[in-house]
Amino acid sequence: TVGLLQTQDVLYLTALKSLTYRILIAWSVLDESMKLIYSDDYGENWSQPIDILGPGLLSAKRSAMLNLTEWESGTICLSFFGLSISRSYYKLSYDNGLSWESDPFEFPRINNENIRELSIISIGEDSLLAIFERSSSESRGIYSRMSTDNGSIWSDSLIISDNGYFEKSDFKSA
Repeated sequence: TVGLLQTQDVLYLTALKSLTYRILIAWSVLDESMKLIYSDDYGENWSQPIDILGPGLLSAKRSAMLNLTEWESGTICLSFFGLSISRSYYKLSYDNGLSWESDPFEFPRINNENIRELSIISIGEDSLLAIFERSSSESRGIYSRMSTDNGSIWSDSLIISDNGYFEKSDFKSA
């Protein structure tokens, strides 16, 4: 078991079963760090928590809206929202979640809008698809962006669903 202080807020739980059958669970402990544990025996036993810090000195411990994905290359991606600076980021692990790049990648903003609930999935050898909520004071919706170079350059946004995305009738069909 993982021990937490009674006063700690544990938020934004996400889980993933990797291609190697490792189960990873990540969450945020506000004002401390993001945490990750893993199991290689289908949840019978768990590792000790690994601390994963977000961006910046002051905001590194204020991450939310976590999402774990695994790319075709076996790279594990942890995307998250920096609460203190209102930006979305992602960190990568190349060793099945044991260690993480020290500096996160900032997901590029569009104009001055917030990008939240970021999920980055692999759709080909070097191709990524990012799905996210984009919001401003006037509107919000679900959008996507593509990258064909493992995230170095991202396309313009495509709308999946706009302001009324809680209504089924507003979803765009393929």
